[in-house]
Amino acid sequence: DILDIVRSAQKVTRMTAVAGRKQVSSRITAALMDTKEPDVVTQLVQNPGADITDTQLNRIMREYAGSQNVLGALVDR
Repeated sequence: DILDIVRSAQKVTRMTAVAGRKQVSSRITAALMDTKEPDVVTQLVQNPGADITDTQLNRIMREYAGSQNVLGALVDR
């Protein structure tokens, strides 16, 4: 399942591909956020099909306050 792929993925490219899927549940969103990879989180935030809760958005803003890419994607969302 997709959650297992995210948890076991060693490569950012695989996690980024999951973040860009047509639909991403809030559960998968949480797992992707746990990777702490700015490129993955940027892709996730840019994805209109990603279910990102308000709590998750607040966490992204806190944890990536120094990332222009992530914050830019949040503004565009």
